[in-house]
Amino acid sequence: MRTLLLIPSKLKTNIEAQIADNTHPRMDYFALQEKLNPQNSDSCVIIDYTEVEGSRHPVVGVLRKMFGNDFALAYMGFRAAKQYDAVFTNGENVGLPLALLWKFLGGGASRPAHVTIGHRLSTGKKRLFFRTLGLHAFMDAILVYARTQETCGREELKIPAEKLRLIAFHADTRFFAPQGNAVEPDQICSAGLEWRDYPTLIRAVEQTDDLLVKLAAASPWSKHQNETEKRELPAHIEAKRYSYAELRELYEQSAFVVVPLYENDFQAGVTTILEAMAVGKCVVVTRTEGQTDVVTEGETGLYVPPGDTEAWRTVIAELRHDPVRCERIGLAAREWVEQNASLDRWADTVTQTIQNTVSVRQKKNPGNSAGSWVKWAWAIVLLVLLPSIVGNYYLYRRFSSNRVVVRSGEKAVTYRQYRDALEAKYGRETLRRLVLTRIIADAAVAAGVYPTGEEVTAYSRNLERTTPYLYEVQRLKAEGSDTLLRQEMASLLALENLRIRDVTVTDAEARAWWKKYREKLALPVQVATIMVTTPARDPERATKVRALLREKIPPYIIAREPETRVIGVGGYEPDWENMSPEAAILLNETIFRMQPGQIISVRTPGTIYTVRLLSRGGGGAEQFRKLDTPPAALRARVTRLARLAKAPPSEVVMAQIYKEARVTWEITPYSAYLNDLETAVTAPPSEK
Repeated sequence: MRTLLLIPSKLKTNIEAQIADNTHPRMDYFALQEKLNPQNSDSCVIIDYTEVEGSRHPVVGVLRKMFGNDFALAYMGFRAAKQYDAVFTNGENVGLPLALLWKFLGGGASRPAHVTIGHRLSTGKKRLFFRTLGLHAFMDAILVYARTQETCGREELKIPAEKLRLIAFHADTRFFAPQGNAVEPDQICSAGLEWRDYPTLIRAVEQTDDLLVKLAAASPWSKHQNETEKRELPAHIEAKRYSYAELRELYEQSAFVVVPLYENDFQAGVTTILEAMAVGKCVVVTRTEGQTDVVTEGETGLYVPPGDTEAWRTVIAELRHDPVRCERIGLAAREWVEQNASLDRWADTVTQTIQNTVSVRQKKNPGNSAGSWVKWAWAIVLLVLLPSIVGNYYLYRRFSSNRVVVRSGEKAVTYRQYRDALEAKYGRETLRRLVLTRIIADAAVAAGVYPTGEEVTAYSRNLERTTPYLYEVQRLKAEGSDTLLRQEMASLLALENLRIRDVTVTDAEARAWWKKYREKLALPVQVATIMVTTPARDPERATKVRALLREKIPPYIIAREPETRVIGVGGYEPDWENMSPEAAILLNETIFRMQPGQIISVRTPGTIYTVRLLSRGGGGAEQFRKLDTPPAALRARVTRLARLAKAPPSEVVMAQIYKEARVTWEITPYSAYLNDLETAVTAPPSEK
């Protein structure tokens, strides 16, 4: 059986000595070629990008310039296919173009068996190729690594179930194996770039300065941005590239391995997961829609929800104090990889699939030959239409980024603005912030209350001085960009101006506000706290939490209590944005008046917050308690704050101006991002 392997990458050559020295893992394409080449015969041939780029064939050169290396590689496979019994394409990025060529240029009946890997079938453009063009008719087997992709292929793309096969990805268990290196109990690590949610991991460990966190933030093939490169990391967190041997040592020396992921529907992160498991490590991974087929919860690893900083913080604390559990899970993980996901097993599975498809195809010989006259007819049509195809392709590339996402009156947010807002950091919050910032700015300009540059600077400095936690939230949103931070500050100030534009207060009302809230204008008192939440319906649980805090039980143990969450450990850092405004204000005022060592429970609708104050720094409001009226320098600010206290809440005003903005969504699924404003019941300020 002669087999052609089309590999969409540049082969790593001359690595035999490194593999023999155990400093480099075997490459999967060479392992597969070895299985398909009995007794070192020439029955299996590989074509890769190197041959594409070195080809002098004019059609290969044109296709490479127009559509890239993948299409050109598929064309080289199409030309050579008649010499082989089977063609293996290591990804649908080559498998689909090859099937397209067979469909439109002929060879359906005479083509060899075709086996491809379906890494991610669920992207929107795949529907055109599979459902509309039916290119799966020119594929005899599609191997997928995630159950979600198998389901999508069968139910959404209507690929026959017998052509789809779920298989495990692989790690070279000969290379990624325990080497006898000692474990550093205060070190953890992560690796890779594809869909990695390093910001959430960094937030979870940035205050844990006794834990060394090493990030091998690199990938030879990922197109995702490295979110650690432009970020100022704490001293105990480091990110750099590692060689394969260094990476194996890093896995083994770490207490356990973490793989934080953004939500996705395929096997993102699987390489790192399997490598770490093969070394015998307990792996903690984000439970995404697509990443559920490798780790078994509690047996071969652990899961955390996507984007949940507190869950990461809790599981890391628990595993640091339970090395026996880490070792037990790591041993089970190594055994699972050896039995299910070794490189040798993967090569055996793919080889067996290729052999089976060849056997079946030789018996059935299905397919439609387009005939030589059809082949030449299509060639003539393509030559006639080629200039138009090329022109439209470049026009699409040029103008697709200007496609409108959402309109507000005569203004619009485009894909380009959305894409560039945070340097390719896409998502709900990015688009939502762009839309709301635009709407607030338009409403403030129309009302004549948009702040000047000097006002924004003063507002920013005052926010940093008086409520540093709110300022820090805005700074983190801006991802280190001073321009974006000023835009956020201008938007916050403009919304405040809109809230108070029709609100007035008397001198008596201003003095009353001063007497009640004057401590808010003092220099902030620096505090460190432990904060725990329990359901309001269960006050006895809050009583138990107070007793545990009184006994100084570690927070990670308290977090094990049912329906109990620790949201501020060792610092004043609860998740203020996910609290109601009333709860945030009440907690802020309560903590302000507490003494070190004091434990207080604050009840809000739905939740009881139990707080232990660990320490208090300098500053305070003692000087303000002696003044019955505000000093002259603060009178304007006191009047403004009194107006804000009397004004409608931000949520009401925001919903009102959103509805007045005549927003129309041209890509309707994104409208769900602002459903809360669409459905909010608003009232004019005068009715508050």
